[in-house]
Amino acid sequence: MSVNGKAKKGDGRDIELKYFYSSSQTYLKRLERHDEKTFAPYIELCKAKISPGASILDCGCGIGTSSYLLAKEGFKVTAIDISPLFTFGAKKKYGNKPNLKFSVEDTNKMHFSNQSFDAVCSYDLLEHVTDVKNVLREMSRVVKVGGLLIIFMPNHLDPIQHLIACIRWKIKDKYKPWEAKSRIEIFWQFIRTTFLAIEKVAGINQRIYYLQPVLSDEENVCGEDFDATWLTNWFDIENTLKELGFSIEGVFPQNFKDKIMRIMRALKLPKILQFFYTKVRTRCVIVGMKNETTSRTKSLF
Repeated sequence: MSVNGKAKKGDGRDIELKYFYSSSQTYLKRLERHDEKTFAPYIELCKAKISPGASILDCGCGIGTSSYLLAKEGFKVTAIDISPLFTFGAKKKYGNKPNLKFSVEDTNKMHFSNQSFDAVCSYDLLEHVTDVKNVLREMSRVVKVGGLLIIFMPNHLDPIQHLIACIRWKIKDKYKPWEAKSRIEIFWQFIRTTFLAIEKVAGINQRIYYLQPVLSDEENVCGEDFDATWLTNWFDIENTLKELGFSIEGVFPQNFKDKIMRIMRALKLPKILQFFYTKVRTRCVIVGMKNETTSRTKSLF
């Protein structure tokens, strides 16, 4: 599906997704292959930003590896996932660890009281939700004033990936929801995504583009973001968090040096252009601090 597809938020997909994650053994096996190194940047950022001994809600915990690692660092961790299948596996493996408890929860509507946690964190969760604004509202509701929201997720608003796909195009039979199916379509997808990225950077387009996920147990599909529910990007998350009264900090990889970035630096182009180019190209890593009022929000950049 292209970025201008007709899928809408919700759209009955939440039931389908919950059933898929609660029944897919293939997805479970893929999660089990994620080792501790997979979550190293996530754990290090949490350690750097969150006070020792703080209470953390780890959303979309899967089989619990990230939650266990956070608890191992001394945080008091409540780990949740929509899938009873995943949560059962997490309890079986880590259920006896200190400072760690698991429960089945839907992040669209959590049972926790307002301001229950010092921090709410998620690793590769938000690309799988059917109403991202509602999920962020729920996260905001349960985090304390002055607390942090830490988000890791892929960035699907990257025009260069479409350009590379056009150059390297070859016939294939599997397509992710935002990918085109021919070289001509891929080129136009590159053009559309480029203009969409510019609109997002300029702040003139705040629409969230929902996708129709591909829910399949095929080994080369399952767990490879074919199940993405929207066109994930930095800007939609930041805009929503600012509306909810958060100060925002983006965390960028220090070693991001693709050819275009090297040219931009060699030409000494303005830092702001390099900054926005980085946001369009790199994985989304966002830290938000919940302010006391929604009327006072400021950027931490």
